[in-house]
Amino acid sequence: MTGRPLEPDGTPGSPATGPTAGWCHLRVLGRVQGVGYRLSCQQVARQLGLVGWVRNLADGSVEVLAIGPDAALADLVAWCRQGPPLAEVERVDVRQGPAGTAPPAELAPFPDPFSAR
Repeated sequence: MTGRPLEPDGTPGSPATGPTAGWCHLRVLGRVQGVGYRLSCQQVARQLGLVGWVRNLADGSVEVLAIGPDAALADLVAWCRQGPPLAEVERVDVRQGPAGTAPPAELAPFPDPFSAR
């Protein structure tokens, strides 16, 4: 026993994915590719202790999945609305799940620590 929360499949998870963890799925639109958005987002999410990923989409937007405590998720969403200095964020679409629920399976896997894809 590792003392860490378990994932839905019974494997040890991250402290960020315990029963009090929620999740958020973001789509960030604007000038958000080629400006260091993914790396900066990854660094912020790791500092907040979140699990998940960030990736560029073919349409020029950025997609983020984060799992962790509600306060840390709120901080990440607030950061995503600003982004790094060279970004020009026009809009952030947010879909959130309550604590104790898992993100939709199509958004898996949920790496620990937070990764940039």
